[in-house]
Amino acid sequence: MDFALLELKADKVDVNEQNTNAVKFYEKLEFKTYERTEKDAQGKEYPLLRMKLEITENYKQNKARTTYLGSIKCGLTS
Repeated sequence: MDFALLELKADKVDVNEQNTNAVKFYEKLEFKTYERTEKDAQGKEYPLLRMKLEITENYKQNKARTTYLGSIKCGLTS
């Protein structure tokens, strides 16, 4: 997930509103809903939540620190 966010800048997702597990997953990653549609891209009656993550400098620093600490814990750094 970090690679997608930090390297590919994939900071937006469309989530089926009825898929509460997916909504909770992205909310836990600090994505926020900025728009709701009544239908999906194919015109079917599946409401979508458009969610976005603001990748701030603080977010990048926290992720870098967490990744580094995880590497130490796994013995991947010298």
